[in-house]
Amino acid sequence: MCLYSIAVKQKIPTKILNINDELPKDYLPSGSVEWCQQILGKKIKPNYYPEFLKNHLHRKVWKTNEWPLGKRTFIKPADHYKRFDGFVTNGGYKGKKRSPYYCSEVVKFINEWRYYVANGKVLTGEWYYGDEINTPDAPQLPLELPKDYCGAIGLWHAI
Repeated sequence: MCLYSIAVKQKIPTKILNINDELPKDYLPSGSVEWCQQILGKKIKPNYYPEFLKNHLHRKVWKTNEWPLGKRTFIKPADHYKRFDGFVTNGGYKGKKRSPYYCSEVVKFINEWRYYVANGKVLTGEWYYGDEINTPDAPQLPLELPKDYCGAIGLWHAI
């Protein structure tokens, strides 16, 4: 709805489509991941942790087919966006989902910002999670982005 509101204010033509409607030429789909993938006619495998961010993650991250038994771990699907919401396991089988997974050490976020990037340029950076009273402005993104990168990047302060 935010994107729609901005488009209306900027007098950018918009259309609200149903799931079976055809996307008009020169229109950009905006909606849930599932809807966009259906409209575009393809499934996109997630790459939550691109190689260029490896030295900026500040935690161990790995891809696996094995459920992380005996260890408190953050886990999310590695094959499809939103197949299940990421969550912290307690080291047992409770909540087990089918593989493959991205796993990481558990981090306690204080604040998180999301940066939306197109062709290696940050379009906007906004507060995403944390201190709901103060919602601090997004700091400068402290890394060089590949010129062909498009996606979202999270930056966070943690305990």
